[in-house]
Amino acid sequence: MATNYPLSIILGAVDRLSGPLAKAERKLGKFGKSATAAGKKLTMGVTAPTVALGAVALTAFTGFESGMLRVKALTGATEAEFAKLETQTKGLGRTTVFTAGQVAGAQGFLAQAGFDVNATLAATPGILDLASAAQMDLAETADIASNVLTGYGKSAEDINEVNNVLVGTFTSSNTSLEQLGESMKLAGPVASAMGIEMDETAAILGRLGDAGFQGSLGGTAVRGALAKLAKPANEAVAVLGKLGLDHAQFVDSRGNVTSLIDAVELLGSKGATAGDLLTIFGQRAGPAMTSLVQQGADSIRELRGEINESATAAEIAAIQNSGLAGKMALVKSSAEGLAIAVAESGLVEWFTDMVLWATRLLTKFSEANPRFLKFATVAMGVAAALGPLLIII
Repeated sequence: MATNYPLSIILGAVDRLSGPLAKAERKLGKFGKSATAAGKKLTMGVTAPTVALGAVALTAFTGFESGMLRVKALTGATEAEFAKLETQTKGLGRTTVFTAGQVAGAQGFLAQAGFDVNATLAATPGILDLASAAQMDLAETADIASNVLTGYGKSAEDINEVNNVLVGTFTSSNTSLEQLGESMKLAGPVASAMGIEMDETAAILGRLGDAGFQGSLGGTAVRGALAKLAKPANEAVAVLGKLGLDHAQFVDSRGNVTSLIDAVELLGSKGATAGDLLTIFGQRAGPAMTSLVQQGADSIRELRGEINESATAAEIAAIQNSGLAGKMALVKSSAEGLAIAVAESGLVEWFTDMVLWATRLLTKFSEANPRFLKFATVAMGVAAALGPLLIII
């Protein structure tokens, strides 16, 4: 049987409890504030930086991994060979001004140019020196160097020799690595096939660059001049005869031009005019050859000597990277190296598992009964509208 208490007794009990309850409320309030403050400090001091570091590490690793997988696909590397490529890329990324992702991009261009694993491993360090010396994008530099190597019939082991010629040319004449690469792409294969040394071709292109015949203009002119000298037209033979020259003075027994510098000297010594040179070399190569004859063979030989005596690509690169910008780039590369190491320490594996779990979950949901999905959609819509509705009420 229920007991009925007088109202005065109930009010008295409530009054006696109000004090302790208020005290407890104040303590709970203080605890709540302290917990909130501690939570904010932990969030800002630990959670947020940890999440940010994880995001940076995963982003760096993703870019690096994509680049390396491209290299693997293009070279057809075995697991052991791929491990060598990865080791080199990470090492160069930690110790040079280029990040591991950038190095992977350069290796990708080399592989795309037909370099196998060993050739890529041999050429990559030299490509980094050339890019630093020219202050150019690493991947673009790799593309240029690989084109020059292939066009001139050189192997990956010759990369330092080729780099030194390129660096000596663009530091001693009015041409850039990009322009020189374009010129070499057009003139190199023909000059190489005729047995003309690369430093001679580079000196010719450098002097043409001084006269404004840069890039494809210079390359097309040299290619055309070699072709016209190798197989001159009847009008050209007649002009050579008028000058007291014979076609055999320009070519060897196989019909290859022996030296474009010597050709410039012969033509200059015989007083060849601009009209003569246009007849011999045509409208494309004629103006460029006129410029070379005016500058003189000694000028070209002087540049050739400067190219061979200039600082190496590695030395120029060291000078270029000795300033604050180089030091900052080195810090950036080291930071990316650390980020990749953090990602590989277990973060990638954990995140991959999470992605696979989410994928399976989403797949299950997509395969669910359409009625359930319809109900869930309606429920989510009601939940979304409930908050604003309560605010209105």
